[in-house]
Amino acid sequence: MKFIDEINVINENYEYFLYVIKSKAKSKEIKNNLNKVFDIDYIFIEDESLLIVLNNIEISKDIVDFINTELMYPIRVGYSKYTKGINNIKNAYLQAKKALDMVYLFGVNKIAYGYGKNKIDDFISSFSDEQIKKLNNHYDLSMLNEDDVLTINVFINCNLNIALASRELFLHRNTLIYRLDRIQRTTNLDVRKFDDALILRILLLFKYRL
Repeated sequence: MKFIDEINVINENYEYFLYVIKSKAKSKEIKNNLNKVFDIDYIFIEDESLLIVLNNIEISKDIVDFINTELMYPIRVGYSKYTKGINNIKNAYLQAKKALDMVYLFGVNKIAYGYGKNKIDDFISSFSDEQIKKLNNHYDLSMLNEDDVLTINVFINCNLNIALASRELFLHRNTLIYRLDRIQRTTNLDVRKFDDALILRILLLFKYRL
């Protein structure tokens, strides 16, 4: 983590959120534009992602809006819990990266996700690695592709409603039904049934465990 060497000026009393911003656009270009408009505490590039450290969450909303509407770059954002001091910067970064994974998990309309913002996060975190391994051995999701995962989560977010989910996914109803049938054949779980949908949701959350 190269940025940690650059950020050692943070003192132990400084409180902040750490944001990881992912975009198909060049992070350096976004960084240069942001520096022209905003007074950002700290901003870095790490692994082709943009890292922003701020102690004001309201400014972060303006930054996200600016990138989306003014620069017109589609982005996804994960951010840490409110953190204090340089000694916790690595943990804040890992929180933000895991939160970013959750953005992709929760569907097409999700732009930003904060670590620990969902009640189910604590539930997922309470499982041991051994318990998760047993469940994963019982239900094999390894054959699911990105479209399958997106379909499952959007369908669940739409309360198992085929008409709503097909609109959210911009799919014809029959195409969605075909996908759901394929997912059932692959996993032996039918996401159209509440119990199976719950199992799939939990297993996918384990995959992106916080």
